[in-house]
Amino acid sequence: MEFIIASILVQPSVISYWSALNYYGFTEQIFYTVFIQTIARKKHQEKIIFGIKYKVIRVKEEKFFGLKQEIIEDSKVILTDKEKTIIDCLDKPQYCGGIIEVAKAIKSKNYNLDKLLKYTVKIDNTGVIRRLGHLLNLFRVQSDIKQVKTRNYLYLNPGFTKEGKKNSKLKYRVFLNLPGI
Repeated sequence: MEFIIASILVQPSVISYWSALNYYGFTEQIFYTVFIQTIARKKHQEKIIFGIKYKVIRVKEEKFFGLKQEIIEDSKVILTDKEKTIIDCLDKPQYCGGIIEVAKAIKSKNYNLDKLLKYTVKIDNTGVIRRLGHLLNLFRVQSDIKQVKTRNYLYLNPGFTKEGKKNSKLKYRVFLNLPGI
């Protein structure tokens, strides 16, 4: 029911981030917020309806792709596909419960790697490329993801602790601010 309500709050819209991760079984976390991605301007980014919080995240039009229609409770609902869900969560980890939840999705290998890499190029965000590259290496997923030439480090999980370690041997120059990743 939550996804049906979400799909009529703003147009055009798509269910994304943590909500889509949950829909595809990439996370076992129970969510109390439905994340809606849109290109439309919306005055109110958050609403609570029947005790469920709906959060609207506006993205640039070129980031609004990878959409898939599903039938939920006899209604058509648009979600990001698995690969775009992963890319969106790497782009804005704060809307998916952090990089750990994305790591679970990547570790599952329940996605199309070629499509995932194509979307990585399309979104054109070096942070996404670097986080994805690191996680693919971590889980020993062979890919031809491009390496970003940079001298700067990127937090693997932005918004999390600033403690961790830099490892100059890491190909994607991410600052490992999460234990075990």
